[in-house]
Amino acid sequence: MNPEQTDELTAESTEIDRLRARVAQLEDELAALQAWANGVVADAQKRVYWLDRLHLDLDPIMRRLPVDFAVGVYLTLRDSYRWAGKQGRALSGFVRRKTS
Repeated sequence: MNPEQTDELTAESTEIDRLRARVAQLEDELAALQAWANGVVADAQKRVYWLDRLHLDLDPIMRRLPVDFAVGVYLTLRDSYRWAGKQGRALSGFVRRKTS
């Protein structure tokens, strides 16, 4: 073997070792990603299990929540306004108005 061939073999060997190390690193990353994904799926299955078991469908509930919230805010504001009006009338007998 001449020195050029030896240098080429050494370079190829170094490149192969580098690529093997990179493949091992990518396999480790893939294993970690798979473990994370499996954990997320397991959590989702735990949550969905009880919805299926109790025959609950969240779609109608979630469609209705914004409407219920808006109605609740309206009723709270209306009741507060009425309460403030009653308090004003109740206190009006105690307030002396200046007569000029």
